[in-house]
Amino acid sequence: LRYPGYGYWRGCCKCGQLKMSQERCAGPGGTVEFVREPTWLPLNKYMHDGKEVLKITHWADASGRDVWKVHYVDGSVHREDQAEQTEANEYRTMINKFEFKTYKYSVENCDGLEACPQEDPGEFVELKTTHWADAS
Repeated sequence: LRYPGYGYWRGCCKCGQLKMSQERCAGPGGTVEFVREPTWLPLNKYMHDGKEVLKITHWADASGRDVWKVHYVDGSVHREDQAEQTEANEYRTMINKFEFKTYKYSVENCDGLEACPQEDPGEFVELKTTHWADAS
């Protein structure tokens, strides 16, 4: 069974119920099928802190706000506010090591980037907003 979104989903191949573990279905002959999203991402190729990385984002504004985020396949996000230069270099090194595609953008007094795997079939679209808070 395939479900939209990112993460790990488990479903019985007979009844379609989601299962939280490799438990057997009450129905006859049911087995649990594991499907990982996104399917285009190579399994365990981009790892950080024991998790698969989906993308890395960064933005900074003229007031000094500076935020790095590592977005994981399981839906969790590691966020680093006001990263020191050493930490910022670690994120840049990770982007280079993974050979991620990098898209840079500017909106008023805010600069940012989105770095994603080469395998990502999505297209980057620059958001046109009047303020950084408008972009979620």
